[in-house]
Amino acid sequence: MDEPVVLIGFGVVTPVGLSAQQTATSVRAGVSRVREVSEADWCGRDGNPYRGGFLPAAYLDPLHGKTRGVEAESLAGRTLRLGGAALRQLEPLLAPHGITPAVILGIGAAHQQPDGSPKRLLDNLMRQAQVRLRLADSEVLPPGRASGLLAVQRAMQRLHAGEPGPIIAGGLDSYFDFGRLVDLDFDRRLLNDLNTDGFLPGEAAALILLARGTAWRGRWEPRGVVLGPGAGFERGHLGSTEPLRGDGLSATLAATLEAVPADRLPCGAVYANLNGESLGAKEWGVAQLRNRRFFAPDVRLVHPAEYTGDAGAAMGPLLVALAALGLTERSGLALVWCSSDGGERAALCVAR
Repeated sequence: MDEPVVLIGFGVVTPVGLSAQQTATSVRAGVSRVREVSEADWCGRDGNPYRGGFLPAAYLDPLHGKTRGVEAESLAGRTLRLGGAALRQLEPLLAPHGITPAVILGIGAAHQQPDGSPKRLLDNLMRQAQVRLRLADSEVLPPGRASGLLAVQRAMQRLHAGEPGPIIAGGLDSYFDFGRLVDLDFDRRLLNDLNTDGFLPGEAAALILLARGTAWRGRWEPRGVVLGPGAGFERGHLGSTEPLRGDGLSATLAATLEAVPADRLPCGAVYANLNGESLGAKEWGVAQLRNRRFFAPDVRLVHPAEYTGDAGAAMGPLLVALAALGLTERSGLALVWCSSDGGERAALCVAR
């Protein structure tokens, strides 16, 4: 049997919390930080300012002077400022043991990478956080909402293959970008007075420190175990001409939950990237119905985007952190899933 992969720590920055614990507390309390942007010319088709879950500038560290090829007010600069703060939260777990970890990163848009270079993005993240990384073994995955959760799965694969670890995996994303908001607005994706079937954009950085269960025993107190990663593809995705049938997510959830030991079932909680768009709700309804044998009758559904806005590629690892912090005796197993606009689907389980 494969040695389990455990969650060691979290680095999280969201509009409702500057740590994983603060974010979890805010989500449980129903605290929302959705606001209108203050930029005078950032108005939508409905004539009102864009709204979203965006951190006020005062809570973001300035861009470090040693970063290269990126401007502070660009999308790449903003995600670096989010990511640097999240990565710095993991340093107390690493520095006492002299560990230089690799990082696997999911992003939401290609232009989050300065000069289109994954290597430059990772180097800048290290400089922004002032935390040394093993860049030669680090990766940036293709953009998409599921990429942050796929990054966690990739770290699990590497650890199961024998890499000593630990590995940091997660996602960075922000919709606080005028061009990105305009594109979504004209595609009728944003929630506003002209469109009730849309979502509120957001931003976040969510990084998770993972290790093999026994490789680092005695050094840290595990926060949970990750199980049964699954991935798939929905042919009827947002940009497709085919109808959405829910086959991709249904198969992904089935593969994930079938890999979980029977004594850990049923699943008591689901952490989903539902953001208010009806397409996602339809997909989840189909997938849940087809996999209902795996869920407890009183399964709890958590979708934090209603408080934080849609955090894009950061949503998956953020959900993993929230699931680990929300595990109870009643819901000792939580399912986490994410869907990308382009069709990619990803899921895994978090257990006590």
